[in-house]
Amino acid sequence: MKTEVIIFLSFLFLTFDSYSQVKTTTIELGSNIKITSSIESFNPKNHEIDTCDTGLGWKAICLIDNNPVFGTDHNMPKYQLLKLTIKINNATIPLCTDYMYDLNWDNSIRKDQFLFKKDEVGYSLYGFFSDGAGSYGVCWKIINNKSFRLIITNSEWFYEINK
Repeated sequence: MKTEVIIFLSFLFLTFDSYSQVKTTTIELGSNIKITSSIESFNPKNHEIDTCDTGLGWKAICLIDNNPVFGTDHNMPKYQLLKLTIKINNATIPLCTDYMYDLNWDNSIRKDQFLFKKDEVGYSLYGFFSDGAGSYGVCWKIINNKSFRLIITNSEWFYEINK
């Protein structure tokens, strides 16, 4: 009886884990520098979705929760970035992730999506995201263990930074 209960509970926990919608990924950018993300499946039922007329006979998603959308070509996002933190030495610093969707095709972060630079004062962290459509870039400034999102853009000029 005890063995059957353990097997049942193990199966139950594995089932919950496999249906979990939040995926957490940690990558190392360098010595004592790590980035951790939490990404979940986007559920449109939990959001206010606004569309705009394109003038081409179809409507595009232009706002989610009254904010601009980054990561899609005006269609419904598949994933939403819930949380992004950078750990520099022993300090864990949250990064603003508002309006950030569909970071890439596999619902996780990769080292090649980031560029981390030491500045005269603090650091700059650049993020480059695309799932094949709706590419965008982000720049955060980190000073005294505080972060500030300076740029979020879908403009092509931003990708010149990474060359």
